[in-house]
Amino acid sequence: MRSTWLVLALLSLSTASPLGSQAEQPLQRLHGHSASADAARRGSLSGVVRRGGDSAHRFLNDVTKDFVVNGTTLPEVDFDIGESYAGQLPISQEADERDHMFFWFFPTANEEHKETKEIVIWLNGGPGCSSLLGLIQENGPFLWPPGLRKPVSNPWSWHLLSNIVYVEQPVTVGFSQGTATAKDEDDVARQFLGFWKNLMRLFSLEGYRVYVVAESYGGYYGPYIASHMVDANDGRYYDVAGLMIYDGIMFNEVVQSGVVSESFVEQHRDLMPLDDATMARVHNRLFVDVYEAMREINPCFNIYNIPDHCPRPDDAVGPAGPYFDRADVKRAMHAPAEVRWSQCVDGVFNSSRGDRSPPPDAHELPNVVDATGNVIIAHGAMDYILPLDGVLLGLQNMTWGGRLGFQMAPSDPFYVPRYGFNGSDAAVYYGSLLPSGSGVQGTAHHERGLTLVVTQLAGHEGPAYAAAGAFRHLEKLLGRVRSLTDTEPFTIPELRGVAQAEKPLGKGTVKIPYRAGGY
Repeated sequence: MRSTWLVLALLSLSTASPLGSQAEQPLQRLHGHSASADAARRGSLSGVVRRGGDSAHRFLNDVTKDFVVNGTTLPEVDFDIGESYAGQLPISQEADERDHMFFWFFPTANEEHKETKEIVIWLNGGPGCSSLLGLIQENGPFLWPPGLRKPVSNPWSWHLLSNIVYVEQPVTVGFSQGTATAKDEDDVARQFLGFWKNLMRLFSLEGYRVYVVAESYGGYYGPYIASHMVDANDGRYYDVAGLMIYDGIMFNEVVQSGVVSESFVEQHRDLMPLDDATMARVHNRLFVDVYEAMREINPCFNIYNIPDHCPRPDDAVGPAGPYFDRADVKRAMHAPAEVRWSQCVDGVFNSSRGDRSPPPDAHELPNVVDATGNVIIAHGAMDYILPLDGVLLGLQNMTWGGRLGFQMAPSDPFYVPRYGFNGSDAAVYYGSLLPSGSGVQGTAHHERGLTLVVTQLAGHEGPAYAAAGAFRHLEKLLGRVRSLTDTEPFTIPELRGVAQAEKPLGKGTVKIPYRAGGY
């Protein structure tokens, strides 16, 4: 049975994150269609054309036309977001299935990879939080970060590398209608695989390689779903080729968060300047004491990104009139009009104890590593809700590839390619509207099919805080680059000619404690 003390303690925390996806509270939650959904899909397809002026999108046909989103008419967005499709699909192949999952599918805009048979799944966590948070504030084609007055085009959008689909799951999350019946992660995975087969059939994606990316409580979702795909042994629908987890809960909660709270504070005393008397109490108590003390020092202390400070910026997906709950937005994306969308919901597991699943480090995560040889664990060093040391502790006590933990100390540099950044505020360069850090940005390490990458200045939501770094992560997951230490340019045509740093780069910028053979 999973430990619940930290879950209950966090129920009392009322901090609002400056990022919509940070409202997840990851350890706390951490063929038919309905008539209303059908009505929402009806409407003119005028204006639905390729940017080049052709008569149809690549995936548009008589079967998919009810799902196509007009990329030129999304409310508040004053640019074309390109080809996309959204709506609900049932979680099984039963004719009377009443449970559905909502998705938003973006075919790749990368001309060189439009015929590459691959697709990325993005999942936010919670449990109970919408994956549309990741779309609009982390790595989607249009972003509305907190503090901006309107959405902007994202130069680091993941659809610039591959096809990607954002899925609201389990059932009852976001616009996904039905009844919560899943009691554990095995149920969640089985329902997801049923939905996935329907989506693959709808868009004729049979035989595509599948890459699963999940964040926060997705540290449970991702490994369980990917492991079920591995075990299905069905390359037509479930050819899982890789898994990436951002700041995920993957191990025992007490070990991953509570036990390491003190060491996290000691490592970041410059950003968490607790006085000696408070530190004396911390030595005997844990996570919540640190949080409460930090709120006195910094009233806007953010457990998802410790450098944050007051004032908190306005948030387009916050509780005060969230963007996705607007009637005009629902119509544009074929969402059910009667559903009140919110960032996160409770009760996604049909159990008084919540998710009854064991952490995935004992079986599911190693199973995916051994089957694919392509798993990335990405973490932000500024994340306090899930401190880095907890992940390291879990990995050093996990067996994969026939051995326990890493056999060598992680110390290689994580290199993010240069992209033409110019320090002048007036300069126009690639990504100038949303600049992101480049050069050595952290520490990376790879052994036996598992890559660990830690970004120095990232918080809980990696793509939101280090967009260019996350773009590089995806290039590695997709096999476009050999390692996260190489100084090869970004692979998209616009950035291939940018000069890069010369080796040697030295060591990574995040010092990672290491002890062989587990802790």
